[in-house]
Amino acid sequence: LTRAARLVVTHAAGGAIILALQLCKPLVVVPRRAAKGEALDDHQYQLAGALAAQGRVRVVEEPSCEALREAIQRAAPVPLDPGSRLVLAQALLDQLGAWERELAGRSRRGP
Repeated sequence: LTRAARLVVTHAAGGAIILALQLCKPLVVVPRRAAKGEALDDHQYQLAGALAAQGRVRVVEEPSCEALREAIQRAAPVPLDPGSRLVLAQALLDQLGAWERELAGRSRRGP
């Protein structure tokens, strides 16, 4: 389905994002939020923000019909040349490292 899609709207899971970007599909992400009880932490929000800063995704933080419509209208495919694949991989690794450091800090402080 992703291959046939003209545009992808998804939550901000790494696998869904990577697949859409590999296929050069315009991508709109709606990250799940811990504050809303949708996730244990804000890892999806953090990943979406990192990729939005690179211009790879459009993020909808507060879903509504208007916000989704606007993001879809502004979404554009981002071609992945070999160099940009390395940048994407490094962004994912950097984010994983940040989460690992955050978890390590939490375990040192205790519950």
